[in-house]
Amino acid sequence: MTAGEVTRITTHEKADVLPVFSPDGKKLMWTSSRTEDGSSQLYIADWRGLLPPEENTDR
Repeated sequence: MTAGEVTRITTHEKADVLPVFSPDGKKLMWTSSRTEDGSSQLYIADWRGLLPPEENTDR
């Protein structure tokens, strides 16, 4: 990924919004409305695990 480029990293049909990185840049947290009633939940994932394979390398 390059600066200014938009790349979708989640594939759920519901909205995944408001991404925030952890201070060390290793985790990504976002809000989603994946429940049947549309209520919001928070998701946290390792950032490296969300990247496409070609971008998932140590730098």
